[in-house]
Amino acid sequence: MVSKEKLSAESWIRAAFRALASDGVQGIKAERIARSLAVSKGSFYWHFKDIHDLSRAMITHWQEAATTGVITAVEAEGGDGPTRLRRLTTIMTADLDQPYGGPGVEPAIREWARATPFVGKAVAQTDGTRLDYVTGLFRDAGHKDSAQAARILYATSMGLNLLAQAGRDSRAADLSAILDVLLRNDRQG
Repeated sequence: MVSKEKLSAESWIRAAFRALASDGVQGIKAERIARSLAVSKGSFYWHFKDIHDLSRAMITHWQEAATTGVITAVEAEGGDGPTRLRRLTTIMTADLDQPYGGPGVEPAIREWARATPFVGKAVAQTDGTRLDYVTGLFRDAGHKDSAQAARILYATSMGLNLLAQAGRDSRAADLSAILDVLLRNDRQG
C-alpha cells in the first residue's frame, strides 16, 4: 500500500475522475477509490474531509485544467485566429486526459451536472467561458457568425467524445475537418 504521505490530493482527484468516467457519479466513493489506489480509506481523509470536499476539488480542477489551462496553452504560442483554432482542436483531442479518465470524463461530468446543482452551475459557467473564448477565436479569424461557428465546433467536440467512448475515436481528424469546413464556408459566403 502507498502511504498517505506519498499519495497526493492530486492522486485522489485523478482516481476520482477515472471512477466517474467508468462508473458515473456512483463511482465517487472513498472506499472504492481507495481500493483502486491500493491504499486505506483513511488516506482519503488525510486530503479531504468528505466526498463533497473531493467533488468540489474535482470540479475546480476540471475548470482550471480543461478550460483555463487549455486557453493558456493555446494563447502561449500566439498566432492568428485560424492558427489558434487549430491549436485548440489539437489540444482538445489529445490523449493528455487519460490519467483523468479519458474522453469519457466530459460526458460523465455533464451527467453528474443534471443531478447535482453545484456541478450544474460549474458546467454552465465553464460552457460560457469556453464558448466566449472560441467565439473570440472565430472573430479573430474574420468569421461572419463567430458565435454560431463556436457552438458548432463545441457541440461537435462533445459529440465526438461520446463516439470515442463507444470505441469510435477519430476525434482529432474529425474535429480538424469540421474546423476546416467552418473556416472555408465562411470565406465562400
